[in-house]
Amino acid sequence: RFLVLVYTLEMFVRIILLLALTAVPLSLACTEIGRYDYNCPNPQPFCMDVGKPGESDLQCVQCRSECDCPATQFCSRDPYAGTVGKCMDFTQAGQACMPVDPTTQLLDAGVKEEIKCAKFIHGPSNALAIDHQGSCLGGVCRMCNPGGSKCGGESILFISFIHTYIHY
Repeated sequence: RFLVLVYTLEMFVRIILLLALTAVPLSLACTEIGRYDYNCPNPQPFCMDVGKPGESDLQCVQCRSECDCPATQFCSRDPYAGTVGKCMDFTQAGQACMPVDPTTQLLDAGVKEEIKCAKFIHGPSNALAIDHQGSCLGGVCRMCNPGGSKCGGESILFISFIHTYIHY
């Protein structure tokens, strides 16, 4: 009986090792934060720390700034939602809003988020930070895209949003 138990345990260990060695990694290893990293394949060519504050977690990501995303998306920096380095839709665009003072009311928890033209990062203890801020024009939230010289392209203003054409 003892030999059967040893044989069973040995097979169990071999199976676990085989699974560990053949498993597909959930994240890709990278080394240079904020840069194009040759260890990162497309469509995630940049290396970013996606960990929560105090928790380093280097991973290959899709974007490092708004310039790396399509004109209708922004590059998220939200470690609590697990979206650091992901191009995200600005779902507030087209929603009703009220102009708020960006220096006093935008991060004020007493002002309802539903009326603000921004996507927020909800940190510990309900602390707010801005992931992306749009503009409230005529009571309607519009996405702002940096475009222009900041992204190395030229910007053309349309009625509802800025579309950036990037020239390489």
